[in-house]
Amino acid sequence: MKKKLFSLALALALCLGLAVPTFAANASSSAQISVQTRNKSGIILEKKTDTFQLRYPTGVKEGHNVSYKAPEAAFEETVHLTPMAGGDIQVVCSGLGPEQGVYVFAWTDPDGDGIYGMRLLNSENWDWTDTKVLPVPQGDTFDFTGSCKTFATPEDLGLTPSDGSVSISAGKLYEMFGPSTYVEIAVYDTKTMEADCYEHFLLTGEKTKTVANIFTDVPAGNWVSDPVAWAVQNEITNGYGAKDKFAPGVDCTEAQILTFLYRAEGKPSGVIVVNAMTQAAAEAYKPAVGWASLHHMIDKDFKQDTPCTRAQAVKFIWQALGEPKAEKASSFTDVDKNADYAEAVSWAVEQGITNGYGGSDTFAPDRVCNRGEIVTFLYRAYRK
Repeated sequence: MKKKLFSLALALALCLGLAVPTFAANASSSAQISVQTRNKSGIILEKKTDTFQLRYPTGVKEGHNVSYKAPEAAFEETVHLTPMAGGDIQVVCSGLGPEQGVYVFAWTDPDGDGIYGMRLLNSENWDWTDTKVLPVPQGDTFDFTGSCKTFATPEDLGLTPSDGSVSISAGKLYEMFGPSTYVEIAVYDTKTMEADCYEHFLLTGEKTKTVANIFTDVPAGNWVSDPVAWAVQNEITNGYGAKDKFAPGVDCTEAQILTFLYRAEGKPSGVIVVNAMTQAAAEAYKPAVGWASLHHMIDKDFKQDTPCTRAQAVKFIWQALGEPKAEKASSFTDVDKNADYAEAVSWAVEQGITNGYGGSDTFAPDRVCNRGEIVTFLYRAYRK
């Protein structure tokens, strides 16, 4: 459905989406679309599977009338953006190559009947310095003549281009299209006019949810606010003990980090090893322990309640991600180059997962990690 809608819109003679210019970037770059929140805001982004009845254009008729096809069902996994957050939420299209551009399409349901009509945009020029946003179509056709309203420049709309990336403000999208709007943001190839990647969002009028609304021990502005928010929205953790506690300062065991990792990997299905380790593990840990055993991350000496050190935490993450090679060894004075975790630490430094502990020349491999530190490692490793 996604590619069909994108291609259909691009095929129209009139431009129906807001285009952002291409950029001079590395030709080998790999584009991706992500949602970024203000640092330490602790904002929780919800992703849901929504059903939409979409009505989209089929072509332009004589007299600049756009005809619409009957509503078609779409089942999409969408990220719900809360415009109440203003500038706290940005959709970022990064890694754009020299032959790539960004398009924004929107469908709005103004009367709440479950049918979303595609919003149309027009401009007097291809630089989009005079962007025109048309109202929601009320009938089967839409008349362009005399119905355009000059809205703003791309910068005013929150579309901030820089070399190789575009940042789009969720708050500005809300101002532009209003609530109950389904938005598709796509990076496309300007030669083939096909989407290279795309994401779908739902603009809502809901109040922004933060991790502080869930856990009383993780206030907004805390160093662990964003990692815990990420862990909650990705169902990696649901708290510790009491439902309103995360316990960021409590030491983490090896079974607990393996469980976090197993969930971060999407709870992979398949053969689960049944051996002495899985049989000895608590019921909540069995799937993760079996998965780790299958991938040779643990051996017969594994004990679920063993406190997880910084070295072991980084090694587990490195193993889960396929043991990628590091380009150079880390410079930590307390990491033996022959240690079984040395390459994992070097890789973690290169990926920005850790920059050491205390002084910049030490890693503290034997220091036990608390839950906040573990979730922060995972956040840095997996959010990309």
